Amino acid sequence: MWIGALLTAFGILALAFLSGIHYISHEKLPRNGETQVTVKQERILTIPPLVSGLALAGGLALMVVAARK
Repeated sequence: MWIGALLTAFGILALAFLSGIHYISHEKLPRNGETQVTVKQERILTIPPLVSGLALAGGLALMVVAARK
């Protein structure tokens, strides 16, 4: 039952953020003398819609099977 609820929640959230989750990473480059350079990069974590849909459907199926027992 819990696994089904988690899969369903994951599927809903992944479909809600279909464009991806944006975050910024900070990387420090090797020092060159006295200079320290930090690079900020925007990254996007994407989850394919097929995976989101399968997680949602699988989670719902697990919850239905658990409720029937």
